Amino acid sequence: MKRREFCQLLSASSMVLATPMGLQQAFAAPPDRFLVMVGADGGWDPTSLIDPKGNAVLYDATRGVVNKFTPEEIKMAGGIKVAPNKSASTDTDLNNVNLFYDFFNQPAMGGDGGWLVVNGINTQTNNHDSGKSGVWSGNLNVNEFPCLAALYAGCTMPTLPFAFSNFGYYSTTRNLVPKVAMGNTGLIDTLANPNAINTTTRFFEEDIFQEIETARKNRISTLQSRETLPEKKYQLSTLYTTEENLSQMKVFKASLDSSPAITAPFNKSGMSSQARIACAAFKAGLAVSANLSIGGFDTHGDHDNNQCTSLARLLIGIKYLIQEAGRQGIADRMTIIVGSDFGRTPFYNVNNGKYHWNHTSMMFWGKGIRTGNRVVGETDHQFKSKKLDPVTLLPSTAVNAIELTYESMQMAMRKNLGINTHANSSKFVIKKQLSDILS
Repeated sequence: MKRREFCQLLSASSMVLATPMGLQQAFAAPPDRFLVMVGADGGWDPTSLIDPKGNAVLYDATRGVVNKFTPEEIKMAGGIKVAPNKSASTDTDLNNVNLFYDFFNQPAMGGDGGWLVVNGINTQTNNHDSGKSGVWSGNLNVNEFPCLAALYAGCTMPTLPFAFSNFGYYSTTRNLVPKVAMGNTGLIDTLANPNAINTTTRFFEEDIFQEIETARKNRISTLQSRETLPEKKYQLSTLYTTEENLSQMKVFKASLDSSPAITAPFNKSGMSSQARIACAAFKAGLAVSANLSIGGFDTHGDHDNNQCTSLARLLIGIKYLIQEAGRQGIADRMTIIVGSDFGRTPFYNVNNGKYHWNHTSMMFWGKGIRTGNRVVGETDHQFKSKKLDPVTLLPSTAVNAIELTYESMQMAMRKNLGINTHANSSKFVIKKQLSDILS
């Protein structure tokens, strides 16, 4: 492979690293907290998972029930009400009626006390783009604010090579950090092993390749020492980075290769492969945050089957994420936040589907989260958000009662992550204040 081809390949991968100093810092003190944002793309239905109502509740006399399952089918996992899985999939890994309950009822899910569910969030939109922007940035205006994962990386460890690793959903960075697309494991193999033609054949014998690498390093160092123009120095620094500091890629590759093959039921979720790569990047000390994404939630038809099948894949993927993080020894440093564009209507259409609805829920797990399978927030029988007492966070009709929104949730998340007063956060002001309900 020629130098130009290799540099072009590295640039195309979105993995170009700015300076050698940034690479050196990748091996400094490892991050003490990793952030994973999981986006349920399309608008999930909390009443089919963590805010169920059952068929004893009518939205109104003309539009019928909120859910088609009975109240007796709703189970309690700690303080969380959990709906039955109504997937009609023929795959037994996806159609187990108790899959949702089992997910929340497993002791701690590898963490320190299960999940925190926040119900009754008014999204203030039922538009997909605005909803994705709102849930991840706190701002409904698309691309105006960075997503939380990018903001967190920019406030904590912006010099890490893959600081913010992105697999989809709302991923605007506002130039705080590069957006690193991490989905191509074949490309990772190529970048980590530039001397490899394939798994068995090399361009050069290893000792010859190392001599070439040493000669390149010496040549670039000599050119850098002679150069006086800042732009030329930067260009040489980038070349040095591209060709001489691939050891991190090798660490990343080794971490990725150590992961066992993804087998059933985890191979039923497309998110599992994303989680595998993200955990390897965290383990290698190359990333501090990641956006994961899984689709199938825009269920305008055959809602119960399609929504619940997608929810099953989502939970299976999250379970894999937690187990892989545990295997890599980083679960105790990981925080997971799960959200979606908006909710679904508390009634069915003529196609047994559900439309967009501006009330929804979010889920939180891991480091810094006071979990214990507890619930904050509430919706009424029509799946509309109730206002809360700002101190007790219990439903209230008082004048000073607050309504949870994506904006106020963003402030709560920033506070919990310890970045609310950072200079980067001050560039993207959240007006609605909310006490840290997460910890």
